[in-house]
This record gives sequence, C-alpha cells and structure tokens, in this order.
Amino acid sequence: MTQWLEVKNWSEFQHYKHRSPPWIKLHFDLLSSHDWVSLPDNSKAILTVCMLIASRNDGRVPWDEQYLKRVGGLSRKPDLKPLIESGF
Repeated sequence: MTQWLEVKNWSEFQHYKHRSPPWIKLHFDLLSSHDWVSLPDNSKAILTVCMLIASRNDGRVPWDEQYLKRVGGLSRKPDLKPLIESGF
C-alpha cells in the first residue's frame, strides 16, 4: 500500500481542479517564508519536484524515495525529513 504525503496548503495555491495541469503556481512569497529560507538547498529542489508530482495527484506525493529520486533526476535518495519537519 502506498503512503502519501500532502503538500501544505496545496488547494489554496493551485487553481486547476480535477485535471493534470501543464504548470503549477510557485508563489514569490515562498522566498520570504522562514520555512523556505531555513531549508537546506537540496530540500528546496526536492520540494519543487514534490510540488510538480502533487499537481498530478490532488496535492499528494507518494512517500517513495526511490520514485522521487528517479522522477526528479536526483543523484541520491532524497531526505524528506527537513520538508516534513518544516511543515511543507
């Protein structure tokens, strides 16, 4: 059974409903967010990958680090702990 993570406040920031969007909104306010600024650089990249995956899954991301590594073109398995701890 696949476990899922949900992107915080996904429905507030995405206007596409019930379809696979060609793009996602990435709000500029993210850059001034304490949670974002406090993340390690590699976690910021992983968050972007997660947001793109979430756009096809109603704001959810499969909790499958191998899948995220493959889809995101990452060189190593992602560490999701900083994202979870910061509330993303």
